Amino acid sequence: MAGSAAAYSLRPAPAPAADFTDTLTGPDSPHLVIPFDKYTLTPEGLLRAHSASGRSNGVDRPVVRTRSDRYLARDFIFEVDVTIPEDTEDIAFIGFGDGTSTAPYNEPGGVFGFRIHHMPGNREVRLAALSLPPTGASAIYLFQDTIGTVPASGTLTVRLERAGDHLTASLPGQDGSERTVRISAYPSILRSGRGFLYLSNTAEGTIFSNLRVRPRT
Repeated sequence: MAGSAAAYSLRPAPAPAADFTDTLTGPDSPHLVIPFDKYTLTPEGLLRAHSASGRSNGVDRPVVRTRSDRYLARDFIFEVDVTIPEDTEDIAFIGFGDGTSTAPYNEPGGVFGFRIHHMPGNREVRLAALSLPPTGASAIYLFQDTIGTVPASGTLTVRLERAGDHLTASLPGQDGSERTVRISAYPSILRSGRGFLYLSNTAEGTIFSNLRVRPRT
């Protein structure tokens, strides 16, 4: 028992939920955990460099998360820019919550966040809540609401603003895109007690840049 207590006391303290700005151009990203077998930092931003489906939509969806899972404990504004090349069929995921990959499609689960579609005939940007299911079960969407579109340039900014029990999603520059949900209305979403900020996608070529986390003013 004494040995177990000593081992526990040696564990590093959890990383605090910090405010930070990261262009995602390197040489490193100290506030993020990045799977570098799938992503690389470039002068333009964080590039999805390797995917099992190449430049097509698939289920190879690794997740980049903040080192801190403490964003449940505070308010924040989280923004990031996304650029999807014209020749890439992709779905990008950006949001707040657990972010563990879930069955059946390896999407980040236990989250509130954006689903950004860059597919033939579908350029919708949706705000969604995806459950974190028990092991062996499949995640389900508790809601999906289309709030805007990916512009012809393929580049857009997404913003999540946490204010207590309210989470507001918007696409700066797109009128009518703002949506607010009550976190407590979906208690199963954040049941793990972990609140990361995360991003993910499925296809090569997409770039994430200019990530910002700041306090509400």
